[in-house]
Amino acid sequence: MWHIPPTVGFPCWLCLDQLEAHHGTLRWTVTEFASRFNLGDKAGPLLSGLLGLIADNDKGGLTGFLDRLRRGGLSDQVASWVGSGTNANVEPGQLEPALGRDTVERVSASAGVPASTGGSALAFALPKIVDLLTGQAAIPAESRDILDQSAKAIQGAPEGSVLQVSGHTDNRGSAAGNQAPSARRAAAVRDYLVQRGVEPSALTAKGFGAGQPAADNGTEAGRFKNRRIEFTVVK
Repeated sequence: MWHIPPTVGFPCWLCLDQLEAHHGTLRWTVTEFASRFNLGDKAGPLLSGLLGLIADNDKGGLTGFLDRLRRGGLSDQVASWVGSGTNANVEPGQLEPALGRDTVERVSASAGVPASTGGSALAFALPKIVDLLTGQAAIPAESRDILDQSAKAIQGAPEGSVLQVSGHTDNRGSAAGNQAPSARRAAAVRDYLVQRGVEPSALTAKGFGAGQPAADNGTEAGRFKNRRIEFTVVK
């Protein structure tokens, strides 16, 4: 018998969790990072500082960070990092105006390295990190089994049925910063289900940001529940 697929949670969509899924590649990046710039044990703290900038939900998380780079004149570079082609390099002299000299100095100082070294190292690492975050991390691996089951359930729906795939976030960050990721996640799930054999006409995708919480955002457990994908029959 046909049934609506279950809600799918996406606690791993936060930047740092996404990178954890790529821990092998990230370890390689840290190793090369340390060797190229003679950072030793300061490579990890410096890279953590960069990740902190990217994952700052008060400034829109990854979406806000990339918008900041675009406004700083790095639109072409960002487009290459989030696309499927070769990553364009960014020079330290380009990164500093985009992020702000004070930001580069602060992140470098927190890792105990000169700003000149930190700026060069951050410029080297940034394309790789953004590429990891915007590449194959769209669907967390632990959610794919659930989505495979969802695809089978949807294929059993009555002819002409249409389901809406709804993306939701917790309330950390700005409304605009949450809206865009929720829409991308919903679209990514729709695309995945189509790849698994669901008719494209049977699915729509929409992001709701933090506007429809399922639980209290005042607790981590509640925020965990609010980072989710839901299915709703619309026809």
